[in-house]
Amino acid sequence: MSSTFPAHLLAVLPWSDKTWLSYLSLNATTALDYFSLSPFYDPTCNNELVKMQRLDPATILPTMTGVEYAVEPVPADREPARIYIVHKVYRSGPGAGDVTPLATFYIDAGGIYQAPSVAGVLGCVLRSSLDAVTRAWASVHAAAAVECSAPGAGGGGMAAFHHAFHNPL
Repeated sequence: MSSTFPAHLLAVLPWSDKTWLSYLSLNATTALDYFSLSPFYDPTCNNELVKMQRLDPATILPTMTGVEYAVEPVPADREPARIYIVHKVYRSGPGAGDVTPLATFYIDAGGIYQAPSVAGVLGCVLRSSLDAVTRAWASVHAAAAVECSAPGAGGGGMAAFHHAFHNPL
């Protein structure tokens, strides 16, 4: 299924197919099939080519180059799990080091979500921190201006301070 959603909306909108979930059980074996119905899935990926040719993904995918998806293994004693993690990667060669992560998704109780990137999370934290520092600085600046210009605070407020500072005895 090709995506009809803009990329910026995919990062914030969950997706689910209640009809599929009502007929089939979601488990480690079916998680990728379910994920392939979502707008997050790239129909030109290697997984789709292997599926169309009815080949064994475990032996063929590691030999191919291009985009592929993989479901993170779930321990047998935790199956069926509530959450399945799907990784989108670019494979440039057959080695384990030839894989570049592109995105991470998770399936939580049938809803598919795109996980935020580390850069996105850090950006939000930095913006939030900078906003808090800016508000604190504005409060300190306002309090200092009131204190320095208050009547009886040394006879003349900031003007007296500047005069005394720049014209020492």
